[in-house]
Amino acid sequence: MMETVDEKRDAHPPTAGDDAAPEVEPEQDSRDGPAGDKPAADPRTTIAGRYSVDLETPPTNAGIAVTYQGRDLRTRDAIMVKTLRLEYRGDPEMRARFRREARLLQFLTHPNVVRALTFVEERGAPWLVLERVPGRTLREEIAERAPFPPEEVVPILRGLAAALDHLHARGLAHLDVRPENAVITPEGDVKLIDFGVAQAAGTAQEPGDGGALDVAYLAPEQVCGEPVGPATDIYALGSIAYEMLTGRVPFPLGRDPASRNAAVRARLEQTPTPPTIASERRALPAWVDGVILEALARDPAQRYSSAGSFAAVYHSGVEGEVDVETGRPRLQESPPRPRQVPTNEPAIAVKGSPRLAARRAERHPVATPEPPIVDAAFSPRPLFAPAAQDAPRARRFGPTDLATLSRRLWQAVIIAAVLNLVLIGALVATRGELPLPWGRGQGITPGTTVQVAGSGLAARAAPAADAPVVAELADRGEVRIVGEPVAGEDGPWWPIEVTTPTGTISGYVPASWVRDQ
Repeated sequence: MMETVDEKRDAHPPTAGDDAAPEVEPEQDSRDGPAGDKPAADPRTTIAGRYSVDLETPPTNAGIAVTYQGRDLRTRDAIMVKTLRLEYRGDPEMRARFRREARLLQFLTHPNVVRALTFVEERGAPWLVLERVPGRTLREEIAERAPFPPEEVVPILRGLAAALDHLHARGLAHLDVRPENAVITPEGDVKLIDFGVAQAAGTAQEPGDGGALDVAYLAPEQVCGEPVGPATDIYALGSIAYEMLTGRVPFPLGRDPASRNAAVRARLEQTPTPPTIASERRALPAWVDGVILEALARDPAQRYSSAGSFAAVYHSGVEGEVDVETGRPRLQESPPRPRQVPTNEPAIAVKGSPRLAARRAERHPVATPEPPIVDAAFSPRPLFAPAAQDAPRARRFGPTDLATLSRRLWQAVIIAAVLNLVLIGALVATRGELPLPWGRGQGITPGTTVQVAGSGLAARAAPAADAPVVAELADRGEVRIVGEPVAGEDGPWWPIEVTTPTGTISGYVPASWVRDQ
């Protein structure tokens, strides 16, 4: 669903020294000539040669960044353009953080996650172009309608949970899940936005820009500086569900610093007031307490195994699948999906690369527990118990049966070896050579015309992911190999030539993008 994300760079990527150079706001662009004979200012600025920015409409504040409205001049679609605030553009750390958010959105493709269209750096500032999601933020909906009926919480909870599971499967945590970062479309769908502080799971949260995070939705481990992960986002999701049902956050914050500090300490020492008691304007079913408080457990290990499991258990309660004796939902809790590491990207520059996280997971494997069943008391039980009638079946395999099985396995191995030798002989007879993996590699040699496939396709000036872009490439587009592969930071790169309207351009592409025709 996600469109191709182009990552355009200037010929000289900005450095710390470049960032500190005088920078120009869009409305200060002086391309129209000297100030003395300058015509009336055009209220639009073009980004990446195709996206116009509406500078007449005041931008919205997004922490260290501001977001302008705009339009795609080719498709006429409405867009949003996000850029750093002027006071942060000279800060290398803030610029790096902004780039990480853009590159993270490059490979997040989910209907409940805002789409990134392109990322460029020009006019001394980074620009992230996003789809414009119509609708209102969940904060506006809560301010107007809370407390919600339990059934109206289901689609919002499930949509946010699906977006978070998509992020968690890639070894990342959002860490800023709050109503301001969720948009409800006119069709009732929900989209998660603002990934500015997302980072790899299993590490302590890095400091932000001083106050961007909303304390009301912080998990205890975030407050204490302990490692964060999917359970951290589940806590924030539980806080949102709590607020939608009751009209208040689990630990209300006061206006003065003392009361705010008290609210922070409370989440480390106390359990929130049950929703059925906190909700004064709407009666809630009894099962809500157990489901919501499970997500708000102080110990991350005591929370749901995934955001999707939390949403599914809550949905089960709304549907009436409740234990008669305890009044709590019954539902099998699904284990979290394994991490997915993108294989078609040369690199990913987010805090704690998912590839690095995957390598750490290989060095320190974690045993996957049996998926528990969430019963009335939410206590894990084994999925399958051995049946009594199965016991005699296990005694059928005696010494004789094992010897027979071993003999047949060896026979199968010998037959497979003979068939392989026959196949090798046939290949040598027909082709004159073997297609060995250390040979020419799928017939790709200098002078070969191949296709490139993947997302964010671009030829770069050097075999490195952060090298300047020299040409944009179309998915399944053709390029010509002009030399032997070159070793890069993230693996081999092919030197290529591509024909553009302005002529033939030389560059490099990752070997993972190349497809032999």
